[in-house]
This record gives sequence, C-alpha cells and structure tokens, in this order.
Amino acid sequence: MRYRERKRRLLGPESLFEGERIFFEPGFVVYRYVMPGPVNLEGILLPEGSATYGFYWEDRPYNLYLWVDRKEKPRALYFNVSDSTRVGEEEVTWRDLMVDILYPVDEGQLGSPRVLDLEEGEGPLRKAGLWEYVQVAVAAVEGEAPRLYRWTLSFIEGVKGGGTARGEGPRSRG
Repeated sequence: MRYRERKRRLLGPESLFEGERIFFEPGFVVYRYVMPGPVNLEGILLPEGSATYGFYWEDRPYNLYLWVDRKEKPRALYFNVSDSTRVGEEEVTWRDLMVDILYPVDEGQLGSPRVLDLEEGEGPLRKAGLWEYVQVAVAAVEGEAPRLYRWTLSFIEGVKGGGTARGEGPRSRG
C-alpha cells in the first residue's frame, strides 16, 4: 500500500516522501522508501535503488531508519530526534528536532554512534524550550540502539517471509 511521510522541520520547509507501507497498528507504522538516486549518508555510500525502512512511534522521542543497499544488506541505523509524531493509515507526520544519531553497520555489526548536528541545533532548541527533551532522547537512543538494531532485522525478515511481524507499538514493547 502506498504511504506518505510528512516531515516538518523545527527550522525550514516541510518535506513529503512516498513509499510503501509494510506494517501498521494504531500508534506505530513501518514503511519502505526506495532512493531515486545515490545517497551519501555521512560517508556511507548508498547506490540508487537502495532503501530505508522507517519506523515511527507516536510515544517515542525518535524515529528510526534502517538503511539497506539494493541487496537489502544493512548499511546504517539512523535515528531522528523528533516530536509530534502522528501515525495514520495513509500518512505519518512528525517534527524533526535537528539532531540525528547515526550508527554505521559493517558486516552486520553495529558501529559506534555519531551524534549529528548537536552543536548547530543547541541554540534553536534552547530557544524553543526543547534542549532538555533532545538530551533525554539522545540518551534513550544510545541505550536502546543495539536492541532495536537486532529487532529491526528480525522484524524485516518476518515481513519478507510472509509471517506476522510483531510491532513495537504502544501496546507491545518488544
């Protein structure tokens, strides 16, 4: 099923992406977006046709993306610190709070995290009263990332295999 991701930025314009919804339950959705061209994700080169699986929860301070190459080999785990996430059957909307956490994946192993845009975001986030929220979100990501990486791989395999995927939505905490 076609699905839209509407990303609102704390500073700047809104973006709209379209992909395929692969799992939905109230408060939680997973969708797959195929890159129309090559992407350089902080030095991780992904050729055209690579994809990202976006995981969105209404009750978490982040969104999660599993970036895969054309052969579905994991290349990165990427978190956007966010708020105001609203999951619908046809669209997810969320607000990007500027700070991201990137975990490179090499030979299936999760690498060390890189927190992106923290310094650039500090001023605007403090002004908006969101600096402490972002700090808590970054700590949550760093504590949950290894488990979430294993879970995303299992989840995607379950979906591809035609099995019933187990969500990590509001009622099921993994």
